[in-house]
Amino acid sequence: MGYLDRDYVRNDPERTSVSLFGDTTRLIIFATVIVFLLQGFGTPRNQAIDSVTFWLGMIPNLVLRGEVWRLVTFVFCHDVTNIMHIAFNMFFLWQLGGVVEAYLGRREYLAFYLAAGLASGLTCLAAYLATAIPTVTIGASGSVLAVAMIFAKLNPDVT
Repeated sequence: MGYLDRDYVRNDPERTSVSLFGDTTRLIIFATVIVFLLQGFGTPRNQAIDSVTFWLGMIPNLVLRGEVWRLVTFVFCHDVTNIMHIAFNMFFLWQLGGVVEAYLGRREYLAFYLAAGLASGLTCLAAYLATAIPTVTIGASGSVLAVAMIFAKLNPDVT
């Protein structure tokens, strides 16, 4: 018997809407694309970083000064000079996210996605503390990879 065939899952309205492209996945992709477009419009030609990335990107020394929102918001920013960065992240999220969302439920899926982003942000912060090399970290790769790992765990035979 599959997970979604169990009575306690069928009776839970949050877990019964099975879609390959879940509502929360759609929301995450939409928010990420909107932030990407805002980054593109907000990039002055004479500056290395746009204003959206400056406020949302994971800049370790600013996180250490108390701007802790950056540990999660950086997952919505992407490199505007390389469209493949956002394209592949959102493609894999679109392909795998709906299945993981159907398994976890909408709220748990969103919490998992943001917690994975937090974990990757903390990893980048630890790397900064170890090396003292200042960087700006952006991208959803950590969160998307975490979703891919859950998908692989749920579907070990999928190629």
